[in-house]
Amino acid sequence: FRKMARAWGAVLLLMMAIATATCSRAVHSPTISLPRSQQTAVQRSPLNLRLRGGCSAAPSGEPVEGTDGGVIKEVLEPGAGGEGPVSGDDVSVHYTGTLLEDGSKFDSSRDRNAPFTFKLGQGKVIKGWDVGVATMTRGEKARFTIRSDYAYGPTGSGDKIPANATLVFEVELLRWNEKEVTLDGGVTLKPLDKKGTGWRHPDKNDEVFVQYTGKLTTGETFVESAGFELVKLSSTSSPLPPGVEKAICKEMKKGSNAVITCAPEYAFGEVGGAGGKVAPKATVVYTVELKDWNAIYDVSKDGGIMVKCLGQLDTYGPLCDDASQVKLTLEGKLMPSGETIVGPSDLQVTVGDGALPEGLERGLEKIKKGQHAVIDLASKYAYGEAGSTDPPVPPNSNLQYEITVTEVVPTYQLQLSDKLQAAEKRKDQGNVFFKASDTTQALAKYDKAFKLIQYEQGEGDEAERVKDLKSVIHVNKAACYDKEGRAEDVMSECNKALDLKANNVKALFRRGKAYLAQNKLDEAMTDMKQLLVFEPNSAAAQTQIAAIKSKQKVQDSKDKAVFSKMFSKTSAPPKKPAAAAAAGATGGKGAAATQAKQAMLKAEEKKHVMACAKKITGDDTPRKLAPEVRDKVLECAGLFMPPVKTAELLKESEEKLMAAAKTPQEKDDAKKVIGAMHHGQQEDVNGWAGKGAELLKESEEKLMAAAKTPQEKDDAKKVISGIATGASDVNGWAQKKQAPESQLSASDASGKDAAPKAGAKPAAGGAAKAAGASTQKKAAASMGEKPAAAAAAGATGGKGAAATQAKQAMLKAEEKKHVMACAKKITGDDTPR
Repeated sequence: FRKMARAWGAVLLLMMAIATATCSRAVHSPTISLPRSQQTAVQRSPLNLRLRGGCSAAPSGEPVEGTDGGVIKEVLEPGAGGEGPVSGDDVSVHYTGTLLEDGSKFDSSRDRNAPFTFKLGQGKVIKGWDVGVATMTRGEKARFTIRSDYAYGPTGSGDKIPANATLVFEVELLRWNEKEVTLDGGVTLKPLDKKGTGWRHPDKNDEVFVQYTGKLTTGETFVESAGFELVKLSSTSSPLPPGVEKAICKEMKKGSNAVITCAPEYAFGEVGGAGGKVAPKATVVYTVELKDWNAIYDVSKDGGIMVKCLGQLDTYGPLCDDASQVKLTLEGKLMPSGETIVGPSDLQVTVGDGALPEGLERGLEKIKKGQHAVIDLASKYAYGEAGSTDPPVPPNSNLQYEITVTEVVPTYQLQLSDKLQAAEKRKDQGNVFFKASDTTQALAKYDKAFKLIQYEQGEGDEAERVKDLKSVIHVNKAACYDKEGRAEDVMSECNKALDLKANNVKALFRRGKAYLAQNKLDEAMTDMKQLLVFEPNSAAAQTQIAAIKSKQKVQDSKDKAVFSKMFSKTSAPPKKPAAAAAAGATGGKGAAATQAKQAMLKAEEKKHVMACAKKITGDDTPRKLAPEVRDKVLECAGLFMPPVKTAELLKESEEKLMAAAKTPQEKDDAKKVIGAMHHGQQEDVNGWAGKGAELLKESEEKLMAAAKTPQEKDDAKKVISGIATGASDVNGWAQKKQAPESQLSASDASGKDAAPKAGAKPAAGGAAKAAGASTQKKAAASMGEKPAAAAAAGATGGKGAAATQAKQAMLKAEEKKHVMACAKKITGDDTPR
């Protein structure tokens, strides 16, 4: 028993020694690693992570030749066989990397759903990959156990691959030297020895001349063409699977060949095909050579004008563009009989001039110099229902033309005079379509006309012709857009026309109509008034102005309702006293202006104030506003003057008004009226706001009394009516305030107030008779010269006069500048209005 135990112990010790030696060799053998710069050069390299090395059970598989056991390969799934990649090839793989020690995963391209591509044998990856992947074939899956000296050696890589780590990779070789036709990798193309010519690829609707062979991944052939065949792509008769057609259209050129691999979803899918030779869910491989193709164009988009250009040119040839001068050979036939109706004959034509049927000229634009083509026309694009006697074409006949283009003079080689003539002709053709209500064809003709002269400037008379014609084309396009209800496009074209010719009345009219359609009433009115400057008797403009006014009236009514709700609860003025009511009835301009200002009925004022409200409060919802917020909004809108400015202008009026108040109650009432003046309100307190109206009335009467002749009286009336708006002088009558005191009453000269009169006209002029020379100078400096009647009224502090003074002051250049700047800052627009 002891002998047997010693024998088994010796065997166990021997086995442990062997295992220890094997492990020591695997972990501590001399390392051969790439330079650090090469190790990290690969995009998202699977070897950029680090594992801890260690000893474990020996991996299964066979050593890769020449690696001294440093790379062990185990085939998991065999590939397609045949040749594999060689050094210098761009290979694409999927992989998963794990630690040999504990099997934990440190990287995987499958987790990213993105294959990893690298150049084989160039040191772009670890040495174990370069030697291992070179042993694989397409579709093969293998497990590689890579010793540290064939991985990252004693330096490791990153945080997860430490020094001397042995790595395990499961790798699938997808392809090499191939282009991904589809984003999901379902179709790939590998170019072969024939690179092809030119740069164009066939279109999905073209006819291609191809020679092809289809194989399974096992190498078994299931289909082969009998030489080159004509295949109509995207048709039910095509023998090529969708993936092959995609690759031809995206990657192949005339004369090239390639290997195209299609996953099942791009080949025969889950049902299989090729008479049962291709199993369901099978990947197929086609070898294809593209000899040439016929480019096919559906010019009219309805199959009515079909152009087939036979073969592709190896050299550049200019297209038979619109307005180009072309020499060609033409033969026309009736279809489907094939009876010849014209030619073969040699012709020289200018494309688009109308010498040939419409469809034929449109089809020519797809053909190049030196090309042979076939054009099929439906009857409506040929001679239509009428037919033709020369050539003899029965009604409603379809035609086919065979054409060879021999010479082309492209439009860029034409003289400007020729371009202008051709553009005029296309404009006229567009007008014909427009009158027939075919705006699509009209726009096409106008676009062609504009394209001919788009970049031309010209000199002298030709420069003016170019401008005129461009402007007219823009207006004609605007007319088409108007019929189609495209207001924005109408305005865009009219703007371009007016940039070229500011006096283009048609552009003004159409843009004004477009503004009206978009409820931009001020802009519409501006355009119509500008039109009347150039054509004062335009009935169309007058009709549009009437429509604008009518629409404005409706808008004003809506705005009045909105703003009455918005401000009534915060600053609702009390009922006007009898004197103010009577004054309003007499039509005082100051009162009318103040009323309009208070109501803010205009649509433009509404938008302006609402924009101000939003800027200041962050909200433009109509609602009750606090008085201080309302004042700030109105101030920014230019409808309310800051109290400081108002106080400066009304100081004299306030003093006089306060002087007229005797009792404490009267003084309190006067103070309230003065406070209302600062806000441009028509607030009256116990009749004190009406005192100024009486003074103005008396001043006006005295001014009229100074007028002796009919002409002088007429001038005085004009001055009185102009007081409200700061109108210019009329024959010197605005200067009457500078007359000697003897020409005026003693009370005026002394500055004493006249007694109030019931029903007096409200203060409208905003001017006051000075209480003294210093006061006159002050008023003149702040408000400009004013008639004597207005001066007298302002000096008394009449409520209406105070409001008018504020309004006049706003007309000053500095105030206007301030208001305009404020308006622009808030609304983005400083157009005076």
